[in-house]
Amino acid sequence: MTRHRPPGRNQSSHFTLATGHASHHGRELHFCDIVADTADATRIASNDLCVAFLDSSPINPGHTLVVPRAHRQDIHDLDEALCASMFNLARRISGLLRDSAVPCEAINLLMSKGAIAGQSQFHAHLHVVPRNKSDGFSFVEQHPARPTGTELAETARLLRPEAMARAQQHAPSACGFS
Repeated sequence: MTRHRPPGRNQSSHFTLATGHASHHGRELHFCDIVADTADATRIASNDLCVAFLDSSPINPGHTLVVPRAHRQDIHDLDEALCASMFNLARRISGLLRDSAVPCEAINLLMSKGAIAGQSQFHAHLHVVPRNKSDGFSFVEQHPARPTGTELAETARLLRPEAMARAQQHAPSACGFS
């Protein structure tokens, strides 16, 4: 993914959307410090399990990060209750954006898992990104040829629980996580 900024926006940003990296004056902010109130952040909402604060290098005004209060590295460290809590808070933020004067025609939600996917801040977090038709931001991806029906069926077969159980018995995970 490539981040395209609108003309006139700060071209020296320390932020890449898929990474979750946030910086302030060149210093990386650690989400545990923000949750503990030992680092500055502009909080806008919270619930029992999560905190939401404005990204310090936003794609657009209102770009918010939803972070669990307890340190969890990524999506695979989230139980169902914590995952639901994060998405419920993201839904609340989405409503706040919709009902506010902040320009917001649409919303992107994004969470990356692992360095190859662009995660550089290894504390699970969900981006809530307000979008506007003319904001200049886009995802630029190289798309391989569309899979055939047979290829889709084979992928689905590999993802089904019985196939995954057999694969885990015989080989390490192809994705590098369990």
